Amino acid sequence: MSSLKDLRTRITSVKNTKQLTRAMKMIAAAKLRRVQDKVKECRPFSSEILKMMDAFFSAASDPTTLSPLFRTKEFIKEIEEGKLEANKNLRLFALTSDRGLCGAYNMNVLRTLSDIINKEKQEGYQVTVDIVGRKGNRKKDMHPIPNSGSYYQLSVQGAYGRIFPSS
Repeated sequence: MSSLKDLRTRITSVKNTKQLTRAMKMIAAAKLRRVQDKVKECRPFSSEILKMMDAFFSAASDPTTLSPLFRTKEFIKEIEEGKLEANKNLRLFALTSDRGLCGAYNMNVLRTLSDIINKEKQEGYQVTVDIVGRKGNRKKDMHPIPNSGSYYQLSVQGAYGRIFPSS
């Protein structure tokens, strides 16, 4: 049987654990509320991206304006046979991060971007690039990338209306 002193020590320990758990719950609730607020702030972004994608795919119904990445073999064959004239302007979007531990992702995006630019220039396309994210913009500053727009710090700026190109 436990002595009275052991019981009091145990009760004090349980009270301290309860108090610590309550404080941790409050911290978690505050963090959750902050994340929920950020999600609400991102809703205009998602609606605008959906509108942009809808406009893109409705424009993609005209095969002469399609990116080479979306063209079918039949379409390419018609261009080669001279039935259609190809649009030689190509615009690419590169999405990189502003910060964080995703260096491999950023490097793969930028390496693929450079490969696509080189390949398309050899085929005679006029290439322009919109870069989203600080990591991609730093690469653009170091290497010659045909740039038409740069966007960064989207997560810091918050509201949709406050995002401006960095050019």
